[in-house]
Amino acid sequence: MRTRYFVTRTGFEMADVCHAYGVAELLQHVHVVLGREPDPPIEIRDLGHAWEIGAARTDIDPKLAERVAKSITAPLANQPERGQDAPPPGWFVARGWNYLYVTNQAKDKATAAQRLRAALPRVVHLLSERDGDVMALYRTEEVTTPQGLETAGGKGSRSAARNVYAEKQWALPEDLWAVAAVGAMAVGTFLWPRQGQGNAAIVPVPQQVRYENHLEIRDETRAWGILCSASTTTAIAHYAAKLAQRVAQREADTTGWESRYSAVAYEGMSRTGQRPKPAHGGLFPMDLFNEIIAQDPEAAIALFTVWDKLLQVGGFKGMETLALSLTEFLMHPTLRNLERHWRVHLRFSLRDESDSKRVRTFYPEQATKGLMTHVTA
Repeated sequence: MRTRYFVTRTGFEMADVCHAYGVAELLQHVHVVLGREPDPPIEIRDLGHAWEIGAARTDIDPKLAERVAKSITAPLANQPERGQDAPPPGWFVARGWNYLYVTNQAKDKATAAQRLRAALPRVVHLLSERDGDVMALYRTEEVTTPQGLETAGGKGSRSAARNVYAEKQWALPEDLWAVAAVGAMAVGTFLWPRQGQGNAAIVPVPQQVRYENHLEIRDETRAWGILCSASTTTAIAHYAAKLAQRVAQREADTTGWESRYSAVAYEGMSRTGQRPKPAHGGLFPMDLFNEIIAQDPEAAIALFTVWDKLLQVGGFKGMETLALSLTEFLMHPTLRNLERHWRVHLRFSLRDESDSKRVRTFYPEQATKGLMTHVTA
């Protein structure tokens, strides 16, 4: 028997999408602990006002819920070493938790981890008792929202507070916070300060996603290495291009691939003194990528590979304009932005053979013709 859960949007993009992923991750982890694959598979579908998470109905008694919670939170107590090769999965979970509480003191982060361990068994058990709107399952007790989960929750980012020392910190229902934190740790990509960047979190927004497919792509994202470092926005554009490239490859090679993303949710923090402060956040659109994939997955792979390489070299010193012009076009695919990007690309391509800043990646003819059909005036 199939169960449907609904995660209603609250208007805070990052917290909302992490909440949806968190429900899926908890349901997936139940099957991991039981040592079996979910049948039918867990799916996330965007309904506009909410996300629908569909999964097989599973009886979860309190003991099983406790085992699931311990399995998820184990890396928070004993953070695994990164290792020289591919880091273990627990390392990414711990890294995500450290990002969520990057603006908090160590004792506050430890207190939050204890609260998470206490809340998760109750939430996991509740998911087996009833379906529908998950918000109806949650307790009303609130917890302060960490700035790493939603920059809109940072002090000073919502309203003026002229007559008091500081405005009240934004709070979420404790159970919602716990589920969203699990989702962020499970699927988030977190950037730490490098050239031109502050802290940033990136999470793809599901349009219609089979969760096992998403976990497959997530594991690949963890092996991508460094994203374009010209700016935080170019890093997000690079992530979107790589994500679209993987989706296109599966569209071309896999029968019945049914996973698409509507956007990439992101939030950034700038380094100012002791602690990062809210900088920006929003949604990076995936419409252009999805349209190109739908038209011709093979041509899309070739085009996205070019964008991947251009954004990679655009992170080098002296070549930032290449990445910035491409990012502007991907965000706003107009003819003017495309012309500007091609001018920059041509300028770097015509440099002397011995010049280290010469671009040697070119647009394929067939993919370029297809791209022109998606450009607006």
